[in-house]
Amino acid sequence: PNVRTVQGELVTALTRLGLKPSLGKFAGRTDAGVHARLQYFQCWVENPRYEAASLVKRLNAVLPDDMTVWEGCYLGEDNGFDVRQSVSWRWYRYQVQLSARKDCWLPDDMAWLDVPDLD
Repeated sequence: PNVRTVQGELVTALTRLGLKPSLGKFAGRTDAGVHARLQYFQCWVENPRYEAASLVKRLNAVLPDDMTVWEGCYLGEDNGFDVRQSVSWRWYRYQVQLSARKDCWLPDDMAWLDVPDLD
């Protein structure tokens, strides 16, 4: 199925910039429907023709409005860096509203649990 992913958007943007990226990998992953506020991504490119700061600006110009690249760098192929092994911590926040009635102003990323005894 054609499901939009952060990885797909990044690879598409890098391809549009002529860098011929690999599929890449992330430091971690989120479940379907869960959104990461910050994520680290690593991929290989055939043609690193932009300085890192310029690449960040160019990526942000071609990425969808709901994605932002904050920083980028180039590392040689044999540097030993692996994004999955290098992340030292992860932080998760889960939001749940406990009430008998669902609040119509509840953000889309917040769950509601019907608990009649709390009202």
